[in-house]
Amino acid sequence: MSPQDVLLARGRELLRQARSRGRGWEGLPPVPADSGARDANELDRMQLACALQYHFDEASPADAELVRRLLEQEISWRRVDPQQGVGETLEICCWLVARAGHPQDVWLLARAKTANFDTACGLSRELLFCGGVTETLDHVRQSHRPERAAVLAELVDEDDEPLVAEADLASWRQAQVQGQPATPQDEPLACWISRALTLGHRREAKELVAQWAKDRVRDGDFFAEYAGYLQDLGDFAAEADARGVLLAHLTDAFERAGALGRAAAAERRAQRWTRALAHLGHTALLHRNHRQWRELGLGRGLVQEAFDLAACAPPPVDAQAFALAEEFAAATPRLPPAALEAAVAAAQRLAAPGRELHYQRLLEASRAGGQ
Repeated sequence: MSPQDVLLARGRELLRQARSRGRGWEGLPPVPADSGARDANELDRMQLACALQYHFDEASPADAELVRRLLEQEISWRRVDPQQGVGETLEICCWLVARAGHPQDVWLLARAKTANFDTACGLSRELLFCGGVTETLDHVRQSHRPERAAVLAELVDEDDEPLVAEADLASWRQAQVQGQPATPQDEPLACWISRALTLGHRREAKELVAQWAKDRVRDGDFFAEYAGYLQDLGDFAAEADARGVLLAHLTDAFERAGALGRAAAAERRAQRWTRALAHLGHTALLHRNHRQWRELGLGRGLVQEAFDLAACAPPPVDAQAFALAEEFAAATPRLPPAALEAAVAAAQRLAAPGRELHYQRLLEASRAGGQ
């Protein structure tokens, strides 16, 4: 069985159950878990949407209602999800609904578009003109629904002209149809890797990453992507090695500084303490020649990584990392709470009560200022 088939097994079973129950299918409504930070049904909705992507029956009214119901439930979660976001589930469902070309689906698709800030920015406006520009506008204008004005505002400009031209809509739909994979094997491996990691299928993710890496050109882009996958897989030593190779492909000082910081973090995760410290030492040399970086995330990232290393490395690396972190912390404005939390932890570990108190006070002030 291919990794794709393994990853689709749950979704296919959910699709079989939904079809067998017909109108009696209760769906997969959001069920907040972990103090509301996670939806217990989110992954099942994702797997069902993936199965529908490849097995959707356009001629089946039952499948049409199924995907609408699934979209409604995904919209409900997107409205309250602390992470906001768009997500693959919502994108798949929106396209399957819009592809049918029914003007009355504009109401549902408009709710998806306006579910949160990210959906408003990330979902294509063309989705809303699901039944064609003229037909969709006529349907909305003739409606007496309470949300009519709000939905119309998503469709027309201040002069009451459509925000999408008929020709542009046709081009968009054609591109969407051509870009949709007909089978699981047509889907890019990067998509399946992401799905495997999201679902916690580490074995399949490793196999897919190996397939993805095969016969690819070993350039800087490859090693950057490969290192990211290895980090997600928890293979930190291999990640650190990949990030080390990546450095040989970089000549720009800013890019090297960022890559050195990520390499240091990978070495720390791999518990290769002296290598982590060496990378931090090299990036510190670059930072000393570019003081303007301290105003950027790059500068704050160096401080946090050095404190993170100091909080877990054995002697003498811990003290050396702490000294480097303090050097840059003193000259880096607006350190974020995460960096200050790492500083407190490092000072505690090194039994430096005076420095612990110093960073604790900065942390409390930072938190108070962010409220």
